[in-house]
Amino acid sequence: MMAKQIVPFFAFCMLAVIFGVAEPARAGESRYIEVNGEGRVVLVPDLAEVIAGVTSRAPSAAEALGVNNALMEKILAALKNAGINDRDVSTSRFSVNPYFAPRNTNGPRKQEGYQVANQVKVRVRNLAGLGKLLDTIANSGANNVQGIRFSVDDPAASLDEARRRAVADAKRRAALLAEAAGTKLGAVIHIIERHAQAPRPRMMASAAISRSVPVAPGEQVVTAGVGIRFALE
Repeated sequence: MMAKQIVPFFAFCMLAVIFGVAEPARAGESRYIEVNGEGRVVLVPDLAEVIAGVTSRAPSAAEALGVNNALMEKILAALKNAGINDRDVSTSRFSVNPYFAPRNTNGPRKQEGYQVANQVKVRVRNLAGLGKLLDTIANSGANNVQGIRFSVDDPAASLDEARRRAVADAKRRAALLAEAAGTKLGAVIHIIERHAQAPRPRMMASAAISRSVPVAPGEQVVTAGVGIRFALE
């Protein structure tokens, strides 16, 4: 009697091993969809950095330094009169070096004097007056401009908006795919930020300063990307 009961049970176990026994799928583990989302916000730069200064030459270092200092004092005073705050002006380069006559023989080059270079970095927060400010710098004696770099002063709020748009984009894509597959989108299982990029400062090419300098800040883009896994109902 006992042998007759054991055999069917043993046979069932063997079938379970061979074919497997299906288990109910746990929500969010076996039925899900994973998509990426991208968000971007276009900004107009509201800050510019100008590097400008004076390069002076004279037979002696003291003379070159004196000429340079006098011109730089005029430039700094002009910047102050133009409304540039002291915290937005900082020295970016200062050097005193000998300079030599061009080599025209095989002999040693002859030193002709000294060269002094002094440059300041100026942050300009009123871009509407940037062209006029460049004129002011030139008229004050600046003879060296490295270029203009445009940027966004505080991109944090725009980065957050780009993140929101990235999440909305991921939801839209996931809902579209779920509908096309004949199913419904469920809750978020997993979310990861793949990137969030503030705009990098954009440099205008260096150019000689002339009257009525035209400037165009253009546009910059803030981007963000996310990856989201949704359960399928």
